[in-house]
Amino acid sequence: MTGNYRYISSTQKENIFLLSRDLKPVHIARHLRVSVRTVYRVLGYVSEHGDVPRPLRTGRPSLLDALDSLFLESLVERTPDITLFELQEELELKRGIWVGEDTISRTLKKRGWTRKKVCDLSELSYSG
Repeated sequence: MTGNYRYISSTQKENIFLLSRDLKPVHIARHLRVSVRTVYRVLGYVSEHGDVPRPLRTGRPSLLDALDSLFLESLVERTPDITLFELQEELELKRGIWVGEDTISRTLKKRGWTRKKVCDLSELSYSG
C-alpha cells in the first residue's frame, strides 16, 4: 500500500452503501471525505458479496496450528465421548503443547464439532 491508505470503518462503509441509493459516487466521496475509488470498491464488494465488508478479526492469535486442530479432530473421531480434559492431556503428551480447555473447545467449534452431553442409559427411566 502507498502512503495514502487509511482504514475505513464498517460504519463508514455502511454509509457509503446507504447514500448510494440517492447520490452519485462522486458526491458520496465528497460528502464522506473518501476517494471516489473507495466508494467504488465498497459498492463493488456489496454487489459481489451482498453485504458491507466486516472488519478484520482482531485479538490474540491461537496457540494451536492446523496440525494441532487436525490432531484434536482425529481424537474426537476416534473416541467420540472423549472429554476436554482428556483432549488437553493428549495434546500435551503427543504434540507437546498445553492449552486450556476453552481453547480446545473453541478450536473444535470452529471446525464444526459441537459438544454433546453424554448420559448413562441406565439413568433413563421409562414410565409406561
